[in-house]
Amino acid sequence: MGNAGETVFFRQGSLEGVVRKPVEISEALSAKMANMSFFASMLVVLMHAVGKDEIATGSSVEVFVHWVRNVLTYSAVPYFFLASGFFLARHFVEIGWWKIELNKRVRSLLVPYLIWVAIGIVFANENLITSIGLTFAPPKPTHIWFLRALMILVLISPVVALAVRKWSLGVLCLCSLLAASFIFEQNHFLPWLGVFCFVFGGFIRFYPIALDKTATRITLIIIALLALSLTLLSQLNVRGGGVVVPLAALLTLWIIMPAIRLPKMLTSLAFPIYLIHPFIYFGLFKGEALLGFKNYSGSHLSVHLLFFIMAFGVSLLIGLVLKRYFPRIASLVFGGR
Repeated sequence: MGNAGETVFFRQGSLEGVVRKPVEISEALSAKMANMSFFASMLVVLMHAVGKDEIATGSSVEVFVHWVRNVLTYSAVPYFFLASGFFLARHFVEIGWWKIELNKRVRSLLVPYLIWVAIGIVFANENLITSIGLTFAPPKPTHIWFLRALMILVLISPVVALAVRKWSLGVLCLCSLLAASFIFEQNHFLPWLGVFCFVFGGFIRFYPIALDKTATRITLIIIALLALSLTLLSQLNVRGGGVVVPLAALLTLWIIMPAIRLPKMLTSLAFPIYLIHPFIYFGLFKGEALLGFKNYSGSHLSVHLLFFIMAFGVSLLIGLVLKRYFPRIASLVFGGR
């Protein structure tokens, strides 16, 4: 018999081994993760509203815009990777899990990926080879690179499963990936930080980290705020800032995120909002150019906040209408989410 927290699996009459059992998700944890997904989708929309990476050197408003764009919003996609690894790890101890999960991902990832590539071709008038993302370059539309990266991670997930089920091997793997995130440039094919978060999500499914103790929470908040402050003061002109910022912001947001579930009607729209919002911005930015707003400086902050509200609201509304009145279409384009 295994120790507490372990389960024994048999196959064809032989003992394969003792493996640690993934933890079950409590109602509070489920609510918190659902809330985080919705908030992360909001941050992605906000990221694209503020504009491209720029170093703020002027007014306090510009510094705030820089902080929002290059600090707060950068926690969103790492969380999506972490949550994906966490939920997938539930199946790591099941016999035949990989084939089953690959089949599921055809519907939840591959089909939506191809559909949104087709929509992108119509909007951006790109050719099929460029759009579908068969090279290391981002696909078109660019934001669906996350779906492609997640499909690749699911393909190699048996390796992840072998690592995270053993504490020492999992820690070694995580340390190696974190080091690689500092050393190598991030990319939109298979970002090192995304791989780290995916593996970390699987790891904590087997070895959960208790963050409920007051002393632990206070310590983590202090560490996270210090990291954020130092990075903000240096304005990302430090080696590894692109790693410290997302992780520190993610840790801070997780600690302060309430465990009281938002309405399911909202949380179920996190993925639709992520997929739809760039096309709303496409129209808004076209109008912006016609109106003469071409800079992302503090003087136009109100314009881009308005764009954020419009893009987020319209994306949410479209997702809600599709899911309520056209459920079959919604299931297809949103991968059953």
